[in-house]
Amino acid sequence: MIRGSRSYVRHMKWIAGTALLLLIGLAYTRVQPAFAQTDPMLPTSSKADAITSPLAAVTILSNNLESSRAFYEGALSMTATPISLGSSEARRLAQFWGLPQVSAVEGFIFATPSAPGSGIVRVLQAPRSAPSGRPGLSSRYSGPLGFGFPDTDMPTRLAEVIKRGFSSTVGITKMNFSRADGSEYTVSEVHYVAPDDTLVLGVDRGSYTQVGPVNPATGIGGVAYSSFMVDSIEQSSRFFDEVLGYELRREMTFRSSGQGMPDTRKGETIAFLQWFAPGATTGYLVMMELLDGDKKEYEPAGMASSGLSMWTFTTHSLDTINPDNRVIIDVDGIIQSPLYKKNVAVALTEAVGVGSTTIKVVGVTSITVNDLLEIDREILQITTVGFGSTNVIAVNRGVLGSVAAAHTVGAACTMRGGDYHIRKDVIHFVTPPYGPSGVTTANPGVSTNSTFQGRVFNRKNPTINFIFDDVS
Repeated sequence: MIRGSRSYVRHMKWIAGTALLLLIGLAYTRVQPAFAQTDPMLPTSSKADAITSPLAAVTILSNNLESSRAFYEGALSMTATPISLGSSEARRLAQFWGLPQVSAVEGFIFATPSAPGSGIVRVLQAPRSAPSGRPGLSSRYSGPLGFGFPDTDMPTRLAEVIKRGFSSTVGITKMNFSRADGSEYTVSEVHYVAPDDTLVLGVDRGSYTQVGPVNPATGIGGVAYSSFMVDSIEQSSRFFDEVLGYELRREMTFRSSGQGMPDTRKGETIAFLQWFAPGATTGYLVMMELLDGDKKEYEPAGMASSGLSMWTFTTHSLDTINPDNRVIIDVDGIIQSPLYKKNVAVALTEAVGVGSTTIKVVGVTSITVNDLLEIDREILQITTVGFGSTNVIAVNRGVLGSVAAAHTVGAACTMRGGDYHIRKDVIHFVTPPYGPSGVTTANPGVSTNSTFQGRVFNRKNPTINFIFDDVS
């Protein structure tokens, strides 16, 4: 099935379980550059089309910081910058991630400064006795699997990894990928078993553009992509398309050799999709699904489990990630409701001018004062029902950050309920929040106030969060 310019490896039903689906739009009509036709990983889109950045960081909760440092700084030649969060910061982090309360959080940021544009690895001390998010590094569980980096000198790097006490699942292997013209090219890979049940891959694309920037002194770079297993590619792809605005640049299937990907059997079919930010050549996500093998049931403890736990992206505006559906807002200890669609049929019977404060509709019997009516992109608040005539309502125009506009008969009309709406990074409340009483005899002066906190996130399932920002 093809929607827009994207096709998928098999027929889809489309629903979000781990997060994910695709936008239905017009197919690209632009002519692909010649280089993009020969190298399928190069973009045909523009960075100007991106609403979120390429993958900026992976976060790992580690049961052994020294082992992590030996691998990332020692074996992979990344620079290590210590992280130390005091009691106040650690307490907020633990509360935000649902971790046991701790007095401090220690860790490292591992980076490759000589390969600018590479992603970083953030490693934090895991809670004591935290279970593995991927027991035995098995590829049969859904969730994050690992990440990859460019490596143009694999024999040297493999020797260094083994010298420092770490291992590879199978050593250096070759994998064939198809070009648009049906021909194939070969990529070299090596799979390392990193601390905390994390699979780390070195990739060499030969004469093609490498998967990420490379430090010429060491022949390797930083984080170029991250991989994960899913229960359903149909359900999982919505997140990357609808939330991140990523584009599907490659889709294929391959048969496992029974060696590279841990706990897979020879001949099992695996779906393989690569998602990129528009215009990007690195910082992408690899989605895989075991199509004909048995998957394992496992419910990790979310951020309280060790291993690869979080991806980090940046966005220039919260509007780009549809924040109403992806935030929790708390005012005075009460969780607020975002705008939602009410099951009420309403339609315009006359055109509405940009300055009109009364409008004629059908369906007025289901409308009450203070209800919200969305016409096209404008939101109106109803102040009077039956204004001079039974089918006329009086309204306040352009509320909740929207802009008053003219509307024709047949314009899309939707009744809305809820407490707030976020537009252009500003939160608008239907009614002003109110807190403790203000001036009293016992408490003279102005003291009315409200407390506010909020979080923006997207759940893949109840145990795995993709966290964008804390707006508290």
